[in-house]
This record gives sequence, structure tokens and C-alpha cells, in this order.
Amino acid sequence: MKESQPVSHLGDVPLSGPGITGIKSIIQAEAIGAYYSVAYEMKLAKYLYPGKSGYIHFKAVNTALSDAMKSDARFAEGITDLGITIPKSVTGNIGGTSPKNWVWHHDVGQGVMQLVPKSQHPSIPGGIFWKTMHPDGKGGMSIWGSGYKKK
Repeated sequence: MKESQPVSHLGDVPLSGPGITGIKSIIQAEAIGAYYSVAYEMKLAKYLYPGKSGYIHFKAVNTALSDAMKSDARFAEGITDLGITIPKSVTGNIGGTSPKNWVWHHDVGQGVMQLVPKSQHPSIPGGIFWKTMHPDGKGGMSIWGSGYKKK
């Protein structure tokens, strides 16, 4: 058996892992939620966590994504092709919300934020990707962020 090699899929997101040897395997892995799509990933500056709100995190990553798009036209085209637009206020300032149909996911890695399709990251626990994104039932906001306030 040939050793697994990274495979590009879903916007050139490299995927690899045990038993991933081709597109059929990737489709099967996605069907059980073993992998999820990430359009953009960055690590927040340490002063932005813990103790800061999700709004502050989202505004920071939206700003970073905007800067990355301004500095790389090819990257910007790819992001635009995915239907991603950076949320802005009525005055044109970058907002602190997720882009429409996308979610800023607080990864379990310290300060790591990932832009994932909303269809893969429901706002309530459940779905085939939930356990992959939230090992032990917790995501990064609970682990390294400020947590969520109870209503």
C-alpha cells in the first residue's frame, strides 16, 4: 500500500491523514466529519485573549483577512470566489461579525481562528463536524478565549 500523500480539495486546502489516498477517501472522510473546510486561518495577537469578547476577535480577524486580500490579488480572488465578503458597518468600518454564510471558529489551538462554512459549524452542538471542531465538547473560545456569558 502506498503511503498517504496530502491531497488538495475544496479550494486547495491540503488534507492528509491515515487512509487518505484519493478523492473517494476524502469524500468518505467528509461524510463522517473527519475533516472540515478552512478558507482562512490566523493566530490572534496574545493581547487579544483571554478576556476579550468574540466581537473583538472577529474584528481582528476580519481586519487581518482584509489586509491579506489587499496585499495579494490572487488570494483576494480566491476568497471572493468562495463568496466571502468582509462585514462592514454602515460607516464602512470593518465589523466584528462573521462573513455571511461563514463562521469564525475559535480553534482549540491557542489564539487560532479559522473561517469555516456555516454549514459545517452550527451555532448549537450537533452535526457531523461538531466533535472534530470541538474535541471533548469544547472549542477554543471556552479553552483559551474569554468563554461565553450565560444568558
